[in-house]
Amino acid sequence: MSLSEPVVFFLTTLVYLGFFFLLLWSLYSVVTSLRSIAQSQQQMTTIQAEILKKLSKQEKP
Repeated sequence: MSLSEPVVFFLTTLVYLGFFFLLLWSLYSVVTSLRSIAQSQQQMTTIQAEILKKLSKQEKP
């Protein structure tokens, strides 16, 4: 076993850890963006429901 083998093993381990953390970070960012999209969609539907209620109240009298 030469001296360069542990160094190469250490560097490849660092590279694999970097890829793993990049994968985790990308998954986290996708989940948070999907969650914010769902929240804004829910807010839009509640606003639309309020607008429809006000319009139906105006049309009744």
